[in-house]
Amino acid sequence: MDARFQLACCYHKKSQFQEALREYAIVAESESDLAAWGHFGMGELYSELGQLDKAIQEFQASRNLEPNEGEIYYQLGKCYEK
Repeated sequence: MDARFQLACCYHKKSQFQEALREYAIVAESESDLAAWGHFGMGELYSELGQLDKAIQEFQASRNLEPNEGEIYYQLGKCYEK
């Protein structure tokens, strides 16, 4: 899953959003330790696209898998602030 996550990040940085979403979703749906970060990546992407409801959903899913990760709460708060 690490390779898929890295691929998603590369697509994201290159603004290839559909490809990034596809790869993040594969990671998020996996049983991998990176599943939370797949959701987190989708949350960031949706937030950048102004799709805040979807972003919040993904950040909440990420938080449920990694409840002690402060960055997730920070990004979730930024979405609620908008």
